[in-house]
Amino acid sequence: MEEKEKFIICNHCNRFIKDKQDLVVAFDLFFMNAYHSECYAQRLKSSFFQGNNPVNGHVSNKITVILGLAGLLIVFTDFYAYTALIILQLGIRLYSWFKFERMLE
Repeated sequence: MEEKEKFIICNHCNRFIKDKQDLVVAFDLFFMNAYHSECYAQRLKSSFFQGNNPVNGHVSNKITVILGLAGLLIVFTDFYAYTALIILQLGIRLYSWFKFERMLE
């Protein structure tokens, strides 16, 4: 059985992103887009709406882990004020993985 080749197209230069190390997922206003790391740097300099931290970057991964642990603590306490923030961050990270990152090796 042949495996279907999966690919992602850079939103800036319209070339294929072939390596997971070169993939940067970022928000443009309300949309999640994929970029090459070089294209993301160029876009970051020229865009007012581009976020400074990529969705699949180290900072976002650490925030997701911290909020995941905080979510476990909320289950055992009565402090529900940040539940929506935790669910939102975890949802964004999962969406990024399902839409972009799982397709690359």
